[in-house]
Amino acid sequence: GNSSEQLEANEFYFVVTPLENAPVGDAISGENGRYLVGNSAGSDEDGDKTFTASIDQLLNNIRYSQADLGGTMSKDFVYIITEQIPQQPSAGVTYDHTAYQVTVTVTDNGEGNLRASQPVIVKGAWDGVSFVPDVDQDGVNSVAFNNSYNPAQAAIAPHRIYKILSGDRTEGLQAGEFSFTMSIVSAD
Repeated sequence: GNSSEQLEANEFYFVVTPLENAPVGDAISGENGRYLVGNSAGSDEDGDKTFTASIDQLLNNIRYSQADLGGTMSKDFVYIITEQIPQQPSAGVTYDHTAYQVTVTVTDNGEGNLRASQPVIVKGAWDGVSFVPDVDQDGVNSVAFNNSYNPAQAAIAPHRIYKILSGDRTEGLQAGEFSFTMSIVSAD
């Protein structure tokens, strides 16, 4: 993460884990049964330091087939979505450890037409094996990860500043004879 006024594309990544070989489509790629998706660029639209970005390709372009139903007329396809926490987390960023279970029900209408339902989204925790839903599901209608950024506080050590005047001057420096301006040239 950065502390600029923009959220860069692919600054954060999200893991889609399809359960029981649920199809994932061609919009995302991955290995070992895990698929990574990056965020879109986002910005702080209302100036409250809350950046919003979408995960457009999360479960996009999935094509379910008759073979996916395994001979049944209806089947649930379940996906677990989590944020990928980097091995070296960005300084000052607190990552969201929430997991979402997204279930899409695909139904055959008996005439060879498949229909996918609106996803059912449940918020909870995922340990890589088991999903445990949160007790309170009020307001859960989308997949939303909330990270926070708190930069480390900088400490400035006081400096002693000296003025040395050399030459043939006979009297010493007088109070207020010189003035100084101190400014920050770079914050890096």
